[in-house]
Amino acid sequence: SGSGVTVTNVALTDTLLPLRFTVTNSGLALAEGLWLDRVYLATSPAGDGIRLVGQASHFTEVPVGGSYQATVAAQMPNQAGTYYVLVVADENQALNDGNRQNNRFMSAGTITSW
Repeated sequence: SGSGVTVTNVALTDTLLPLRFTVTNSGLALAEGLWLDRVYLATSPAGDGIRLVGQASHFTEVPVGGSYQATVAAQMPNQAGTYYVLVVADENQALNDGNRQNNRFMSAGTITSW
């Protein structure tokens, strides 16, 4: 499950921008195996205009209540605008997870590119 995304307020178009996120295991079992967390930019909190900008592999165990942080170098779009960051933990469903509803989380803030 997700818990937070750290974003900068401003970025230049068509540049790499580090996006940092934290994922917390709020499930009922140890998360173990290999999985991918994917990072998207969207033009609205509803996910409009979504585009994949990065992914991070994770392969260490995460106990119940534990968390991990990851950073991806996201390629900013080449057009100016305001973007939200969406992270989907274990998007390929590699883990035995009884509740996938909490695997998606959106940034509270936005990134304005120019």
